[in-house]
Amino acid sequence: MPMAGATTPATLASCVAISNAEVLSQLVVLQLKNPGAPVIIGSIPSIMDMKTTIFATGAPELSVMLVALTELGHYYGLPVKGEAGLTDAEAIDAQAAAEITLQIILSALSGADLVHNIGLMYHSTATSPELIVLADEIIGMVKVLMSGMEINSETLPLDLIERVGPGGTYITESHTLKHFRKFWVPTIFDRSFTKTKSMKDCEELLNQKTIELIKTHKPKPLPEDLVKELKKMEKTWFDRVGLKHEYPKRE
Repeated sequence: MPMAGATTPATLASCVAISNAEVLSQLVVLQLKNPGAPVIIGSIPSIMDMKTTIFATGAPELSVMLVALTELGHYYGLPVKGEAGLTDAEAIDAQAAAEITLQIILSALSGADLVHNIGLMYHSTATSPELIVLADEIIGMVKVLMSGMEINSETLPLDLIERVGPGGTYITESHTLKHFRKFWVPTIFDRSFTKTKSMKDCEELLNQKTIELIKTHKPKPLPEDLVKELKKMEKTWFDRVGLKHEYPKRE
């Protein structure tokens, strides 16, 4: 997590160069210890805000440098870890939405192989379930941007356009019935034509969806052999630091 202006010179190129050198040096150490070990390289470079001295996780410079590091990693033929969905905001507001949207878009465009830390806020000192849900909504929109546009006789039905003609409507056509479900549908963003007192706004829908997910979501269980391996690793760590740990019995 090199910080331009504090732990690196105050230029993006310098911060990227030092960040890249750090990653590659640790890659060498890892491969000397365990040759052929699979890796995903990555870093979290940003700037020091000169007014507050914080490590700015919502800064646009962070995204620019991550794009550069992704390009370098792919040049080396290595998968790269990206970052997105982080904000310096203390609350889920316009600042938070703007910062995580920029990061998610640039991360998708860069082709990062693994993107994490979605939901971190207030300079990465807190995790917000609501921010994760908001980011998921934005990710859905970005997926539409990244999917492009398919051009063929089915997606561009010239015969249908000619038959309906100017002034016609496609709402009753079977082609519409076949394709309209492919449109992206928001779950917390509001497209209502008119508002009534009983209708919830975006903030209320976001809070409601988050609480519902927390109450009802059941993660897919991990394979038993993987659980055993994770427990073995965890026990090794507890033994090394001199702590006792007992696993609860599974029902």
